[in-house]
This record gives sequence, C-alpha cells and structure tokens, in this order.
Amino acid sequence: MTRKKRTTLPRVEDRYGQAMFLRPVDPDNHDEFTALLPSCTPLFVYDSGGRDWVRWSIPKRVVKKWGFGGGCACCHAKPVVETGNVVHMDTARDEVQWYLDAAGWLVQEAA
Repeated sequence: MTRKKRTTLPRVEDRYGQAMFLRPVDPDNHDEFTALLPSCTPLFVYDSGGRDWVRWSIPKRVVKKWGFGGGCACCHAKPVVETGNVVHMDTARDEVQWYLDAAGWLVQEAA
C-alpha cells in the first residue's frame, strides 16, 4: 500500500446502480480487508440511509480469486460490471476508513 500523494474521493448524490455490498464479519478486525483492498480502487463516496458508503472498482480476477462472483449475501445483488475487467462493490466507509487513511485517500465531506 504505497501512494505518494493524497487523492480526494468525490462525494456523489447518485450511486449509479446497485452494487454488491462487501462487509467484514468483525468490523474491528482489519485482516479481512488487508489483503483485498490494495487490489481495489475506491471511486466515490455516497450517503445511503445516513451512512457513508464507498464504491470500489475491483479487477475481475480478484473477484474470482475471492469468490465474490455469486453475489451479495444480504440482498443477492450481483456485482455491477463496468467493463469486462472490473466489477463494482460497496463497503461501509466506517469499516474501511482506516485503509483510506493509510493509503492516502481523502473523502470529500458533505456540504
């Protein structure tokens, strides 16, 4: 996880369709995301129900490796495919803020 400069993630009003939600079993244990998130790129942050969510672009090879191709366990949504090589998944911002901070991502705060 090496980023040289801080980059701001935009805050958007529209989350551009339903994506699969990726949630850790234990939000206080970062091990579940430590190996996954460096392979992913955060795209933007959006609010849903008073909670911030981060939309990620994940290479399809990573999705296959981790077994996410079957869809979301809670809502059964399939990952949203943007191109033939990436899919989109969402995480709760409070569950990945530690990673965003360490990787140099700033979040555009709500106005």
